[in-house]
Amino acid sequence: MIPNLYLPIGVDDFKTVKKDCYYVDKTLFLEDIINSPESATFLFTRPRRFGKSLMLSLCKYFFDINEDSLTLFKDTNIINKDHRYAEYINKYNVIHLNLKGINGRSYADYIELLKFKISDIYSDLINPENDFENNVINRKCTNNELKESLYYLTKKLYKKNNVKTIILIDEYDTPLETAYVNGYFDDARDLMKDFLGNAIKSNPYLYKAIVTGITQVSHSSIFSDLNNLMVNNILSNKDEFFGFTDDEVEKLLRYSNFNGDYNEVKRWYGGYFFQNKEVYNPWSILNFISNIFVYKAYWTNTGSYKLLHETVKLLSGDVNSDLVSLTNGENVNTTINENISYDFVDNNINLYSLLAFSGYLSIHPNFPSNYYTVRIVNEEIKIAFNKEIMETLVNKDNFMILKKIKESLISFNTKEFVSNLAFYIQNRLSYLDLNSEKAYQIMIVTLGSVLMDDALVSSEIEEGQGRCDIVIRSISNNDYSIILELKYLKNRPSISDLEKSASKALNQIKEHKYYSDALRINSKRILLIGLSFSHKNSAFKDEVYR
Repeated sequence: MIPNLYLPIGVDDFKTVKKDCYYVDKTLFLEDIINSPESATFLFTRPRRFGKSLMLSLCKYFFDINEDSLTLFKDTNIINKDHRYAEYINKYNVIHLNLKGINGRSYADYIELLKFKISDIYSDLINPENDFENNVINRKCTNNELKESLYYLTKKLYKKNNVKTIILIDEYDTPLETAYVNGYFDDARDLMKDFLGNAIKSNPYLYKAIVTGITQVSHSSIFSDLNNLMVNNILSNKDEFFGFTDDEVEKLLRYSNFNGDYNEVKRWYGGYFFQNKEVYNPWSILNFISNIFVYKAYWTNTGSYKLLHETVKLLSGDVNSDLVSLTNGENVNTTINENISYDFVDNNINLYSLLAFSGYLSIHPNFPSNYYTVRIVNEEIKIAFNKEIMETLVNKDNFMILKKIKESLISFNTKEFVSNLAFYIQNRLSYLDLNSEKAYQIMIVTLGSVLMDDALVSSEIEEGQGRCDIVIRSISNNDYSIILELKYLKNRPSISDLEKSASKALNQIKEHKYYSDALRINSKRILLIGLSFSHKNSAFKDEVYR
């Protein structure tokens, strides 16, 4: 292997990756496409940054009649498996449409942006010869002409080259997500249904269609009456080509002269179970190597899934406990729907389905068949989950008080921390919601998970000789560990009773040595806090252990 090949971080062009970068051969992905019946439509759904766009680029270079790719695919897995697959190289028209940029704030914007996309494709593939073609290229087409434009182009290309067309649609669900968030989903869905449906349903000029996205929008919304739709998602029982396998990661790490712990790499970036096969996030692995093996959350800055945030906002409070359990590394049993319905985004099952298909949860089949055990995938995703999901549970208007809560806590100023926390409780929460120790625990863990972006926040974990309510520990440099034990008193106790209860909580920390793990990892600073609550009243006792 040629040393010092570039790592293909953010490179979606297959030719560039194959010629100039370290390349993990995924060309056997093409085998199922080639061997499927003509006019078959494939829907591939995977989380963001798992190589969907690169895979469509692979398809374009392989099939496109306007490319010369025989040398490019020489000695690839697909050709080495059966040289007869070379007969399909550059034999078809290809229409490649990326819908990522269709993010208009209104239905009119949505229409205009889609016109731009299809206009560019027409300009690249044909010379206009009539009013319809000129209207599309000049973005003056009517909505009805726009709906017919993709089908029309397959017919035009067939007459031009006497071969059928393979249609590649990338991120088909992005415009629908944007439309839902901005309030024009029904109009956007109906237009997309006709735009895609006219081209892929019963089209005599179609060879194959490949569509990618994060989620599978309900068939009734987009793919209704499409009998030849072949869905390939993380639950399918197929070969997996989108993630990196153990062998692929180990080979890449050896090539990069990694001398660290492979199990630690897996703990941070592995743990995805797609089609019952464990895989790693390619984006994260490549960035981990590029940053000289620094463990951090690389996936969190690659964008977010707006529909998921909207779903979390609409959920009832009873799901918050499960979300906190997930942040603590616990399993949750739930139903997973393969079809995401935009009509019921406030449904808890929809939440877990979105979390799973968006890449936050590792899923393992249970019984019955649509019932699964789910957990947060790995350390990187735990950070992403806290940053991107848990923060949605916190009102953004509380920024200043939340900032004070964080600053007082990491500076070990317990008095200010409790004062700021009490202010937050007084002004933002109802005493009816704060009726148990668990309720306060969920509140503090949720706030901590959102605020402490440089720390891990855990609850109910084994520490010393028991289970500690909350542990907050800095991620890097072992800078600090904060151990909190909570107590809840009913019937509006006196301040004296609250203070006694807080002392009892602090003594429990010391008696059961909940700080033992902080000592083991040699935390530079250790703070012990006993907190006692009753409705909106509180008391504390603290001790700086070191």
